[in-house]
Amino acid sequence: MTATTYSVISDTKLLSRQNKEPFLGPQCLFDTNVLLWYLSGDERLSKEARESIESQSGRKYISIVSAWEVAIKISLGKLKVEGGTTLFWRTFVEGGFMGLPITIESVEAVESLPFHHRDPFDRLLIATALTHGLELVATDDIFSKYSKEDVLGGTSSLHALNTYVPEAVKTDLKS
Repeated sequence: MTATTYSVISDTKLLSRQNKEPFLGPQCLFDTNVLLWYLSGDERLSKEARESIESQSGRKYISIVSAWEVAIKISLGKLKVEGGTTLFWRTFVEGGFMGLPITIESVEAVESLPFHHRDPFDRLLIATALTHGLELVATDDIFSKYSKEDVLGGTSSLHALNTYVPEAVKTDLKS
């Protein structure tokens, strides 16, 4: 088995928020693959997704789930990230992303998610987006099959899951 290697080539200055005015615009949680593709300059990441990461508007979130996923895949030899999990996390947090912890509400939400997708990291990211009312920027359109009705029978105050999968990525995933 060959591990996928990612080298951090982005400049965190591109991510930094220049002004301190209140955030306007979308509130986005980014899937681990989107973040890895961004750091490595992967051409599969669309211009729109790259711009949403570098945007000065809206709030950008990274979940501790992504750091955990990177750490697990590094330890299994499936992934190599220059600088490891710490540099992966710091690049985004120091670049203006807000870190999201794993909450009991998100963990409980996983219980009621249908099994459109079996990846435990992705399922927890989906539940996190739902419980925090965030748009999820992902590389897999399977994420769009989930909605607030999937969580706790739709009886909670959770928001619908809005998923953004760039068209270029959708095309690439099908080939």
